[in-house]
Parts: sequence; C-alpha cells; structure tokens
Amino acid sequence: MTGSARPVHHARHGFLGLAGLLLLASAAPAEEPARAAPAWQKEAAASGVKMDVRIVPLDRAGGLTEGELVRFEVGIQDAGTGTPLARLYPAAWMDRRTAATGDKAESCDDKLKMLLGGNLFSRAELDLNVYYVLALNDDATVSVVDPLFGYGGSKLLAMVELRSPGQDWALGPDAGRLFVSMPESDAVAVVETHGWKVTTNIPTGPGPARLALQPDGAWLWVGHDRPDPGQEASGISILQPASLQERARLRTGRGHHEIAFSHDNQLAFVTNRDDGTVSIVDVRKLQVVKTLPAGAAPTSIAWCEAARTAYVSSEDGAITAIDGDRREAVARFQTEPGLGQIRCAPGGRLALAVNPKASLLHVIDTAAQRLAQTGPVGDGPDQISFSDTLAYIRHLRTDEVLMLPLGELGKPGTPLPVIDFPGGEAPPGRAGQPSLAPAIVRAAGASAVLVANPADGVIYYYAEGMAAPMGSFQNY
Repeated sequence: MTGSARPVHHARHGFLGLAGLLLLASAAPAEEPARAAPAWQKEAAASGVKMDVRIVPLDRAGGLTEGELVRFEVGIQDAGTGTPLARLYPAAWMDRRTAATGDKAESCDDKLKMLLGGNLFSRAELDLNVYYVLALNDDATVSVVDPLFGYGGSKLLAMVELRSPGQDWALGPDAGRLFVSMPESDAVAVVETHGWKVTTNIPTGPGPARLALQPDGAWLWVGHDRPDPGQEASGISILQPASLQERARLRTGRGHHEIAFSHDNQLAFVTNRDDGTVSIVDVRKLQVVKTLPAGAAPTSIAWCEAARTAYVSSEDGAITAIDGDRREAVARFQTEPGLGQIRCAPGGRLALAVNPKASLLHVIDTAAQRLAQTGPVGDGPDQISFSDTLAYIRHLRTDEVLMLPLGELGKPGTPLPVIDFPGGEAPPGRAGQPSLAPAIVRAAGASAVLVANPADGVIYYYAEGMAAPMGSFQNY
C-alpha cells in the first residue's frame, strides 16, 4: 500500500474519480530517479504465494524515526514465476510484539483471527485497511475525507487550496502525488498526498482539461481545450510524473481531447473534437504517426484489450473501431445522433456506449465486431463505471443508478438486464455542467461503490446486492 497507507478516491464537487490502490510498484521510465531504499523490508512465501513488505521513509533517507511519515508497500507475486497477482485486496495491520508472544507463529495466528473478526477489544496499533475520499470542489479546493469514520457525519481531514477550480485529475504512479488540471490557470497543480499540500503548479498549454496517466505510470498526458497563441490547432502536453517536467507538446487537432492508451503502453489515441479525427501517437517517440477520421465531433474513446482496438463514439451517432496493430479503422457502427461516453468492460470483451439525448445504451461485442444490443435506460445516461461483475450507469435527469450484470450482456436478441437503486434525492444534472471526473467509483477492498450526487452535496456508499445505499457522507 502506498501514500499514507491509504488508497485514494477523488471527486469534483461530488463527481468521484478512482485513483486506485497500488499493490505493486509499476516499472519506472528510464529517466525516473531510483526509488528510495526501504528502511525495513521482509519477504515471506507460503502456499505458492510470495509477499514482499517494505517501509520507506518519505522525508529523508536512513532508518525509521518516531513521528516521521513512511510509505508501506506490499507486493504479492506468484512464488514460482514472480508474476504479480492482480485484483487482490490484502488486509494489513501493525501490532506490537511482546516478550510473551515473541516470534511464535501461533501467537500471530491468534492475533490475526481476532483482527479479522473485528474484535473491538483487540485492535492493532496501526490499521492500514483504510482509504480517503477526495472531492474536487467548485471553489478551487480539494476536501479530504475519511469515509470509514464519517458515514452519517463526515470527518474532514484536510482542505487543499488550488490556484483556480480543477477540472480533472490523476493519481501518480506511487500514489504520492495527485495531479489536478486547472483550465483557468493554464497549469496542472501537484498535490503531495502525505501532507495534502500543493507543492508546485506546472505551466502547460492553454486550457488544460483532460488528464490521463499511462498504465505503466511513465507519462502524464494533458489535453488542452484551447490552442496556443498563433496556432490554429490545440493538442496535448506530456509530463513526467517523477521530474514534474514537460517532455513534449504535440498539436493534434482542434477542440476538446479525450485520451486512451493501448494495454502495452506503445500507443496513445487522442480525439480532436472539432476536427472529427483521432490522432495516434507513438509513445516511445512521442510523435503523432497517424490521424484518422472518426465521425463528427468525437466525444469519447476507450481501449478494449481483448480486441486490441480503440473504440470512438461521436455526436453524429458513429462508433469507430481503430485496430491498434494496423493503425486503421476496421469497423464502423452507425447509431442515433447524440452519443456520449464509451467504455470497455473488464477484460475488453464488451464496449458500452450511452446516448444521453436518446436515453439509450449500446453494447458492442468486440470479438465479433458487431453491435450486439441496444436498449433504453434511465433519463439522460452520461457516465459508465464497472466492478468485476457489474456495469453502473449514472444519469443526469434522474437520481437512478442502473446496474447491468456483465455476464448477461452482449447476447443479441435479448433485452438489457437492468437493476436500479436510488443514487440520491435529486437528479445530478441539477448541479449544472458536470466535470470530466467519474461520478461512480469502486470502494476499496469491497464489493461496493461510492456514488457522488452534486445536486445533493452527498456521496453515497452502495454495497452490491442491496436495494439502496447503506450510508452517505457530505462533502464540505
């Protein structure tokens, strides 16, 4: 676990965006400085699983000192192959070893059973199974809340002040930094998560809006909604998260830009809304290698790993499939005008696209490259999120959140399997223009999601299988 031993979720005026829990450090780019040496490290293996635990001082090199901040890193691998084991939610505590217990394995086992059982009279000295929720607010602040102690009356831990209101954000590779785009300031704020302070503001091109971190964490991509002075087209800036330096600025086309990456981090796909195109960027060279038409006013793009294909939705109703190996359009699906967000389900077998104007959902079978299902959903669907087994759809004109079992989707000739629960008291669209950040994110270590409703000023906690949210807390 990283940061201050807490994964981070975040939101803009209640619009949540998952930053995630980093269980294993990703491969660093060649230019990144060497990681700090751990002050304490231990490895253990059992039942074919290897675990590596590290404690790294944040503020200085050397040993552990009482009162100083540290980062806990937990790596879990296959003991035979060394392959990282993904989608795990390990529980972790720290407790004192006494003379009575010593190094006895049975004493550790007994203590672990009590901790897993939630015994109020046998708490560990340090509980690492916690996380923060961040809200990116309209008044140019980021509020940091501890949800585990805040349901029904939030516990505000910090308030981060920005130079101007944020539009989008991304968590750095080691969860130690949060990056926030500020279109009015033409800059990206850098927030240190261990102290919740803005340490610097990185100047970028005009109107930075969309932020996207590569899967390997090597580069942070910034989409600009306005062109540089004297330039007809806008484009993207590419920043290095470690050095906080801009490494390249590419003109791709006019209008707003959405960004997606191939699973191997070799290609980036950048939409150019006003030009009706998608630019393909070679990540190693940081150069635009091809620009393809993608319907009138592309609104969203997503990479589906199973098909090795990027899918682009456009306002004219077109969905364009761009093959990552051939770097050309291989399929086009025509639907009704008004298409919005498109997202790929876990595994990449299905792509889902919503139409806020027509209140429809389209399901694409990426293996067969066909439009498999189309059906009505709630009023004004605008955002799609996923758990391992469910697709969640948020709406602007109703408070309903829809759930669709992924195992039941993609079957031609069958209706969409829809379940719903109330995501608040008022439709989220009453709060005004939504930000770019997701409104629904997975809760850490649980089959549950956090749902932000800016019209209510409330963030709801929903556990899968329940008829309604289990709890809520307010954003300050």
